[in-house]
Amino acid sequence: MNSTLAVIGVSSCLLGLPVRYDGKHKRHEIVLNLLNEKFNYQAFCPETEIGLGVPREPIHLLMTKSGLRCVGTQTSTLDVTEPLTEIASQQTWLESLSGYIFKARSPSCGIHNVPVVSGNRANKSGQGLFAAQIRKRYPNLPVSDEQQLENLEFRRRFITQVEAYHQRHF
Repeated sequence: MNSTLAVIGVSSCLLGLPVRYDGKHKRHEIVLNLLNEKFNYQAFCPETEIGLGVPREPIHLLMTKSGLRCVGTQTSTLDVTEPLTEIASQQTWLESLSGYIFKARSPSCGIHNVPVVSGNRANKSGQGLFAAQIRKRYPNLPVSDEQQLENLEFRRRFITQVEAYHQRHF
């Protein structure tokens, strides 16, 4: 780890850690190979951090009469809404970050276009619960997901934003 580089949070599965519901990962080459020269990474998986095992039942966002919930896809009594919402406030290391790369479309980490089930339909209007809390707590923190980073111009802007944030805050 190079101590002069900015530290960014990264969804653990994107770094190749087998933490997903199916026991697999979503290793992403751009995150691993192109950005690791510019940043130090802090891996984090909010789902395993709140005690969900690997493998585990998948979870999804569900719009209910009482509001948005994050529940199991097969077991509606598996409700992890509060733990996923609260876990962000328990992570003191977040204060040392200069950016964050989240897993796209994840019910915990997606920053946009996360499917929300309502009745018999799913629309892509949601945001992962953990990511939403990070964005609320650190509104100026540069964030991205791995799909956005595939666009060269977006990737350049993200890198510039992270470096500028790092210079202003550390």
